[in-house]
Amino acid sequence: MHALPNAISPTVQVLALTFAYLAGGTVMIEYVFGYAGLGQGLMNAIEARDIPIIQAIVLLLGDVLRAVERGRRRRRDSGNPAI
Repeated sequence: MHALPNAISPTVQVLALTFAYLAGGTVMIEYVFGYAGLGQGLMNAIEARDIPIIQAIVLLLGDVLRAVERGRRRRRDSGNPAI
């Protein structure tokens, strides 16, 4: 338990950077290809200061990221070569 306070700060920083990368990539892809999706919805919600919509999109993107990371970890732990 004594290491937990020291581990929280780097963990939060990595999660924040990962989310920024994910959200920025989503917005960029939607802008380049002209798709209307979560990135555009997130930008509209930020401009309108619609906190519940921002929270919902952030949680959805976080769940997607967690699912992708869980799949990578399973492949790595099962001995299969990384894809």
